[in-house]
Amino acid sequence: MQRLALVSVLILWGSVVFASEKKNSYEAGGTFAPFANYRGIKGEARIIRTTAKGTIISVKVSGLKGGLSYPVHVHALPCAVNQAGGHYQLDPSAKTGEANEIWLGFTADKKGHAHSKRTLSHLARPDAQSICVHDPEANGAKMACADLFPKNKFASYEGNFAPFAKAKGADLHISGTAQMVTSSQGTQFKLVVSGLSPSEQYVSHVHLFPCSVTEAGGHYELDPSLKAGEEKNEIWFTIPANQTSFKTDITIPHIARADAQSVVIHQMVDGGMPKLSCADLLRTDSSR
Repeated sequence: MQRLALVSVLILWGSVVFASEKKNSYEAGGTFAPFANYRGIKGEARIIRTTAKGTIISVKVSGLKGGLSYPVHVHALPCAVNQAGGHYQLDPSAKTGEANEIWLGFTADKKGHAHSKRTLSHLARPDAQSICVHDPEANGAKMACADLFPKNKFASYEGNFAPFAKAKGADLHISGTAQMVTSSQGTQFKLVVSGLSPSEQYVSHVHLFPCSVTEAGGHYELDPSLKAGEEKNEIWFTIPANQTSFKTDITIPHIARADAQSVVIHQMVDGGMPKLSCADLLRTDSSR
């Protein structure tokens, strides 16, 4: 069985360019809105990702307390999901902290206005999904948040399966494609896989990171606030036993976030599920 279980501010959007390695190069942004218990905070956030220049991030905020310095960070989830989650990590395998995150702290002027801009050589992944302003007078509580969404939120994604370093023997020949299409109705997944060994058992999941980043990281979670590791809170594709190939086409009511970045095929063995092959879910549409 296959399981898966705004203050208005004008933003000028740039062109969205997607092709080959440039599929994750685009401009995105959103408007700041206060979290509960805060009022009057507004502004805009903008991110530009380009394979040539890296990442440019800028924020403009008003409604702050004049003369106060505010922590500001890029976060890993949208504002409405678990209050934007934790900080985005440049390298998810490295130690957390300023050197491995994107900080944009600023000091508000007398009118309560503030702005900040950073340029990084790092090409931010799609899981850089929001920017939060924190309250320095309340132990860093999240005050306001802006989503970093492209103009067209719904899109098509696809990638080709390639083996991980741990794959060996017949598993080196696993190939195929993974496709993901998001819409207001949910998310469609299409997998076409060949080169499986009929003597082995496999399973596949949607993962958090690109294939090259910590071997795709952990499983994507429908609701990150729930306990990790529950199948009903993840997106699993059951691959029948004794097969050399596999196809599936399913649609789930959940709208996948930008942190659904790859599909991994695992081998099911006693004591674990080693990762064998991975397909990045790279945006393919050219809509503006």
